[in-house]
Amino acid sequence: QGRALGRVETAQGEQGKMDWGHFGNWDGQRLYGFALTLCWSRMQYVEFTRRQDMETLLNSMVHAFHYFGGVTATVLTDNMKTVVADRIDGVPQFHPKMLDFASYYGFVPRVCHPLPATGEGQDRIDGPLYPVELLAGAEVRFVAGVEPAGAGLV
Repeated sequence: QGRALGRVETAQGEQGKMDWGHFGNWDGQRLYGFALTLCWSRMQYVEFTRRQDMETLLNSMVHAFHYFGGVTATVLTDNMKTVVADRIDGVPQFHPKMLDFASYYGFVPRVCHPLPATGEGQDRIDGPLYPVELLAGAEVRFVAGVEPAGAGLV
């Protein structure tokens, strides 16, 4: 039987959540959208990149922290490989670079519990990030090396 998932309310400054979305191919390369959302206000920062590696993730997080003017107490994510290096007896083992980064910026990384395998959308926070969700009310920032698709989008 399915598990009911409800909306979790948090206090101001308590938690942000981050994830990646895929926006197809552009000039022969994949285009990704990084989003960090403040759980209390639903304010969102979005940045488009061509990579999802550790360096890109950490830089995108720094850009989001500057945009928001601070850091939440915790940052929730799915079980992306740049955050969770492994799980031992169900306990996430965080990537050492993520732990160093979190310690420096003063937040606690948290991951959601893996959901039973369904073939898609596993380990997701609120399901996949869709373009409409990413762009709704967000300031769009184009990263060096990624040109905007159209001036009217910004």
